[in-house]
Amino acid sequence: MFVLNGLMGYNSRDPEIFRAKVLAAAVLILLVSMVATWYEMKYVVWGQTVEARVVEGPVERKTTRRFRERSETLVKYSFFDPELKKNRNEEDRVPADWRANETVLPGQTSPARTATVQFIPGDEFSSRIDGRVNWLAMTIFFGSLLVAAGALAVFFKGYYDHQRRVAASAERPSTVGRSGSGRR
Repeated sequence: MFVLNGLMGYNSRDPEIFRAKVLAAAVLILLVSMVATWYEMKYVVWGQTVEARVVEGPVERKTTRRFRERSETLVKYSFFDPELKKNRNEEDRVPADWRANETVLPGQTSPARTATVQFIPGDEFSSRIDGRVNWLAMTIFFGSLLVAAGALAVFFKGYYDHQRRVAASAERPSTVGRSGSGRR
C-alpha cells in the first residue's frame, strides 16, 4: 500500500476516492493499450508482406531523451503499393544487430539488399520491418479485458446475491413496529 499511497494519493479515511482513482487509471491503461492493439490488428487483418529494396541504412544515430543518450538504427526502404499504384519510400527503426537480406529482385540480375516489409495497402506511412510486433501492448490489453470480465462476474454475482436476499426477506413476515411484549 506504500507505493499506492504516493502514486495514487491513497487516503485511508476516504477509500471511495482511492477506488475511483484506481478505476480511472485502469480505464486509461485499457484505452491506451486498446489503441496500440488496434494498430497491431490492422496489420493482421489488412496487412500485406512484400520484399522491399533497402535504399539507405541501416544508419545508426544518437538520440537524447530525458538526458539519456540512446542509439537507434534507421533503415530506409522502397516498395510498390498496388493500391496506390506507386512506389512508397518509407523508414523504420530496427535493432542494432539487424541485417538486410541479399535477394535478386524481379528484373535484376545481381542481388540487391532487401528487407521483408509489412504494409497496409493504400495507407501511406503505415509500414514496418516484418516481425516488429508490439506484444506488450496486446498482452496488457487482453489481460485488462480478462480482469474486467472477472470484475464484472464478481459484480453481477454480488448483485444477484443481493437480489436473492431482498426477495427472501420480502417473503418473511415483517417484525417492524411490533414490540414483542403483547401489550399495547
